[in-house]
Amino acid sequence: MTNRLKLDYNAVMDKKFTALIGIFFLSFVLFATIVVFRAPLTSLTRASEEQNPSAEFSRMIIFPLSLPADGKSESTITVFVANLKQKPLPNKVISVFTTLGEFKQQSAVSEGVNAKAEFQLSSSVPGIATVSVTLDNNVKLKPVTIEFTEVNQ
Repeated sequence: MTNRLKLDYNAVMDKKFTALIGIFFLSFVLFATIVVFRAPLTSLTRASEEQNPSAEFSRMIIFPLSLPADGKSESTITVFVANLKQKPLPNKVISVFTTLGEFKQQSAVSEGVNAKAEFQLSSSVPGIATVSVTLDNNVKLKPVTIEFTEVNQ
């Protein structure tokens, strides 16, 4: 009879031990899930940082900076989009704004190996145009001015 009691005792202890291991495992999984998924998944990946445009390393080149205000002459604004690691970022939306004149198109997507887009600005009114560029609707580049001079007739 003592052997039977010993077997019953061991069986009960094995079941309790298995239950405790199960509770420990579930607690660990719950804790790990809370710690890992408490922050948004985008903050846990490096790709999000590398996909954000940088105002510091993105560039805007404008040529010419002075042109006649004849409505036909155009200044070309070329925008290169890059991230904090100075790597080109294609497929980013670039929007341009001006205080004077008109763009042929107000937005474009950066393309190619250099992640660039080009815009043309013209004006029939003389004055100074301030050109502003926004990347992906949140990163603003430093504004640049273009002078439209009076047309001599």
